[in-house]
Amino acid sequence: MGIGAWRTQCAERAELAAFLIESLDQQVDVDTEAAWESEFVGGANEIRNKRAEGVSASQVFAELCFQGSWGG
Repeated sequence: MGIGAWRTQCAERAELAAFLIESLDQQVDVDTEAAWESEFVGGANEIRNKRAEGVSASQVFAELCFQGSWGG
């Protein structure tokens, strides 16, 4: 298996793991949700106003997997 295929598989496993973990979390903490919403909106505005540069989730997961930080 080539490194590209390995990275893709690792990213897909990471995405699945995140989905499964989130599906177990049935309680909603309103304060935490508000904080994440604020962080998301602020980050999106920074990207939109060119004060920050976005990175795709697939690129982040691929880099984590390649560095061995994701356990893939």
